[in-house]
Parts: sequence; structure tokens; C-alpha cells
Amino acid sequence: MNKKSALRALRWVLTVPAGIAGWYLGVMLTLGILYLVQGVHAFMQTGVSLSEATWYPDVENMAIAAGSILCGALVVWLPALMAPAHRDRMALLAYVIGLACAMLLFVKLFWQPVAWSALSGAVVCWRLQGVSLRAPGAAPQRLTRTQGHARWA
Repeated sequence: MNKKSALRALRWVLTVPAGIAGWYLGVMLTLGILYLVQGVHAFMQTGVSLSEATWYPDVENMAIAAGSILCGALVVWLPALMAPAHRDRMALLAYVIGLACAMLLFVKLFWQPVAWSALSGAVVCWRLQGVSLRAPGAAPQRLTRTQGHARWA
């Protein structure tokens, strides 16, 4: 086994940890955002005139939604990025496995984070599949260089 094939095999092996790492990265960023929001909320609660922050539940829900979107996107994108070939198939496989894991969380937790992560994973998977919104039979668009500026051909 030469060096090139060994690195290729290693990249295939690392696709699974890349998906898991993407999920953990999204969760850690979400927890960081929630920690910051809770810190601002506690700081603002110390004032006498602010007895109740009406903005807090909405910001907390938005932070959880943003983290769920990030988790779903990273779970699909990182394994596809790590795979040395067949990135479209790897993205689809990562999406299906991630969706199955999300359904387990759906049973135990809220439905909104699962829906956001499934939607963002589907969008990333769709983009990695190479599907476009062109009309059937239309010429494919490609990015070309013309005098130092990028333009669509």
C-alpha cells in the first residue's frame, strides 16, 4: 500500500468521526450561545426596573434553532468534505443516518430542533448533489474568468 492509497483509506475511515464531530461542534456552539444569552439575561435582571425580560424566551428559541440548523448542516457537510470520492453519495448517506438519529431525539425532545436540523441537512445534501433550479434542457452555467473578474457564462 503506497502513501496515496493509505491517505485515501484514512479519509474514508475519518468520514464517520467527521459527522460526529460536526454534531458535537454544533451542540457546543449552541450551548455557548445559550450561555451568553443567559449571562445577558442575568445581568439585565439585576436592575430594579427590569423585573421580567420578555425577550428571553424568543432569543433562547432562536439560539436553539440556529444551533440545530448548524448541527444539521455540519453533520452532512463534514463527512462529504472528508470523503475522497463520491461526495454526493456520502452526503446522502450522512443525511439519512443523521435523520435517523434525529428521529430518536424527536421521540425524547422537542420537535422544532429536529425539524430545523433535518431541513438544513436536506438543503446541504441537495446542494452537494449538484441539483439546480434550471429549466430542463437549459445550458449549464459555469463560472469563467474574464480579465480578472468572475462572471457567469
